[in-house]
Amino acid sequence: MKAFFTFFIKVLPFTAGIVLILTSLAFLADFTDQSLDFSDLEDEEFWAFVFFAVIGVPMLLFGINKASNDN
Repeated sequence: MKAFFTFFIKVLPFTAGIVLILTSLAFLADFTDQSLDFSDLEDEEFWAFVFFAVIGVPMLLFGINKASNDN
């Protein structure tokens, strides 16, 4: 059971990265549903997509690296 909990703690950054990326994709879908005009890049949905993607992608990559290490 201890191995399960250590693995669970080890993959938390990976899980958080997945959640943040999926959230950013939801905002991107909402933004593209409204319009595809470059003048609309000031919308809140676009900046929410950028915010969550900038945080989520590095966290996902860090989580993959941390989960794949044997230590």
